[in-house]
Amino acid sequence: MSNRARSRCGTPWLRGAVGVLLSLAALSLATPARADCSAMKSLESLQLCHSLEAAARGPGGLTAPAAATSDEGCSANCFVLDKLVVTGSVGETLAFELRGAVRARAETKVPLFGTPQQVRLDRVTVNGAPATVFFENNSYFLFAPPGAFVLRGQMTLGTEQQLVVEGPLNLFVAHLARGRLVEGESVSGVRSQTLHFDPMTPESASKQPATFRLSRLLRIGREIAFTYRVAVSQGTDIGTRVLQLRHGEKVREVSGAPGWSQSGSALSLPIAGREGDVTITGTLPKLERFTTDEDSAYEWWTIENEPDHRVTLTGEGKLVDNGQSPIQASLPTARTFLIQRGQHLDVESKSLLRGSALAAVARTEKRFVAVTPSGETIIDDLLSYENNGTDHLIFTPAGAPMYVSTDGVAEPIYHTRKGAKEVLVPLGPGSHQLRTQSIAQVKLRLLAGLLSAPMHALPIATSASTVTIGLPADLRPIAVFGGDATRWTWTGTDLSAIVLGVVAALLAFRTRRTRALGALATTGLWIVSSTAFVTVAMGLLATGLVFVASRFVRGHWLALAGAVTVATSLLVTRSLIGVVTEDATVAARTEVQVPQPDSMRHATHVIHGAEAETPLSMSIPRSDQYVTATRQLITERQPFEPRVLYLTTHAVGLVKLAWLGVTLVLAWQFRGRMAGAWAIVRERLEKRPEPPPAKPAPAYPPVFDPLAAEGSREGR
Repeated sequence: MSNRARSRCGTPWLRGAVGVLLSLAALSLATPARADCSAMKSLESLQLCHSLEAAARGPGGLTAPAAATSDEGCSANCFVLDKLVVTGSVGETLAFELRGAVRARAETKVPLFGTPQQVRLDRVTVNGAPATVFFENNSYFLFAPPGAFVLRGQMTLGTEQQLVVEGPLNLFVAHLARGRLVEGESVSGVRSQTLHFDPMTPESASKQPATFRLSRLLRIGREIAFTYRVAVSQGTDIGTRVLQLRHGEKVREVSGAPGWSQSGSALSLPIAGREGDVTITGTLPKLERFTTDEDSAYEWWTIENEPDHRVTLTGEGKLVDNGQSPIQASLPTARTFLIQRGQHLDVESKSLLRGSALAAVARTEKRFVAVTPSGETIIDDLLSYENNGTDHLIFTPAGAPMYVSTDGVAEPIYHTRKGAKEVLVPLGPGSHQLRTQSIAQVKLRLLAGLLSAPMHALPIATSASTVTIGLPADLRPIAVFGGDATRWTWTGTDLSAIVLGVVAALLAFRTRRTRALGALATTGLWIVSSTAFVTVAMGLLATGLVFVASRFVRGHWLALAGAVTVATSLLVTRSLIGVVTEDATVAARTEVQVPQPDSMRHATHVIHGAEAETPLSMSIPRSDQYVTATRQLITERQPFEPRVLYLTTHAVGLVKLAWLGVTLVLAWQFRGRMAGAWAIVRERLEKRPEPPPAKPAPAYPPVFDPLAAEGSREGR
């Protein structure tokens, strides 16, 4: 158990108290549920779990659920071997102590060590009781009880003085009073490994293996370089040591063994004295399956690669820290493996292309495609790229190549062979702009079609590309496909107009037929004239609203509601006509920057055996309308192919004729009302106005006569 784990458990009295509390809690439970001890990781927790399980058993030794599941097996990792300690003197009887645990609920077969022909075991006990130990093939085995166990006993090694540990064993420790363990006092991560004991006597010195440790480093780049470090020790003078190079190694330099020589796969290393440290460097022809040397109990293998190579490592080695290898790694991609005798390591490398995909990258691409009414297409492409080593770029233009320039300087048009379609463009190092022009032909349909913009095949990756397609006046684009998103020429204003026309028709007309015809006629009017559509749609909408208001109010209130509705519709109609007119004006003013021809500058090129001529750049014709498509990250496997869905003016004319037919059918539905209205108008026009009546003469007051007044007074 590690120090960290011991610190977590606390002091002994605290662990004991926790154990008592857990035991009381387990005994006080009413249900006979059994703990799953197989989920325990550490030895102490596993031993405590099995103790609580044993305390919860009934008089029969097992509860009903436990007895039902006691025969269940374990599928994987059923045992853990923690630490094996060997004490005593080499050449005599050694004592050993093995600590481990069984995660299964029944006795488990646990491999120990061997071989039985060279190792004899005596007085073996497990948890203080006699152990059941047997041998099979080349190893001893133990039937270990469930939970944590401690195996103690004595072993006597044969003449080879070696021990094969099957494992997996976390740690092997040798505390020897006399002699030593060749692999070191402690060895971690032991699995199917042979450990050698040295009694350190004059007789054993001559039997010590010459190659004590062999470390290897492979550096994978443009070539496969290797560095081997051999640590040699022997009880007597070593003399000349022969190292077998079984992978076709070509040695370039050897340090620590002057006078070395290579003959085929044998490398002779003259070493003076009883110990030597030799470093061998060279190259390998290829990567394959690598195994350990015959005299090496284990080897350190460090594999490192340059960034332009991808390395895959498989095999039986154990990945360890790079600092454990005696050879210092120099690249951050280094990985170190510990390879035991009999194991292998498979190394595969794939070289990333040091070509156009990595050495040259297109940052931006601006392509202009002008389509004439006859279908002829002029493609102008401006490419901003960065080059770090590619001399030439081979690409296939979309049509017949006509012009190539670098930074505004005209270049000859090179081909890989005479008559070939591929164009060979020289690329300068650094950041530059490459411009190409070509001519192609596309087929235009009579009514509608899908126009595919001609695109060339570029073998380098492009970060971003923008394609502007100029169309003639007789083509009406509907949508543009192939970019990061589909672009529709129909905007939200068009959708709002359609909704407004349908709602106005539903409110203004009464029957299903007239409503359907009215919706078609009103929405079709948007294609014919947007201003007329706004006027008619708002008039129908006002009529429908007045009709709806008549269902709820009468008299003066109805007149007031009608007046408010008509006034509001007039104001809204005026505003909408202004918005529609402004949108049409903005769309008409939208201009596209058409590429201009390069100035007449050209470089002198003298290339023998190639078809080359220095052309002039063409002028790009202006188009009546333009559509744009954009795309991020274009490669050879994911090309950029913009397509335009269009209608021709003939198709638009047919749509207008269809609208006119729907309008006439709608008018025919109201022929009776229209005739009555015309009769009223005609009657009003034919009826003459009556003359106004004569006015009577005004009555004047009588004139006063003084003579007559005086005579009347006299008579009286």
